[in-house]
Amino acid sequence: MVVSFGVMVVGAPYVARHEYRASLEEIRASGYGLGIDEFAGWAQVSAPVLWGNAVYGALSVLKPTSLLTDVAAVAAHTIAAADRLSLLVAGGRLEAVSSPRLR
Repeated sequence: MVVSFGVMVVGAPYVARHEYRASLEEIRASGYGLGIDEFAGWAQVSAPVLWGNAVYGALSVLKPTSLLTDVAAVAAHTIAAADRLSLLVAGGRLEAVSSPRLR
């Protein structure tokens, strides 16, 4: 069971705490998270919107799994858009944005 936006989704896979923490490290390293068929037939690529060192939100792109043929390209575009949102959240001040990609 997974809680997403306050809604319980029955049937979603359970993830052990150590697996969850390991996945967060992978997401930090790559700059994005990837979900394949977490909802049947759909894939998502998500990137954090940052305010300083804090996660302010996330930007997610959902596509039918069959249409997600180039994960690297979708991830690059998603990260770039999330970085631009981070800059907007920071009021356009680069010094307030922790993402090295914007510097």
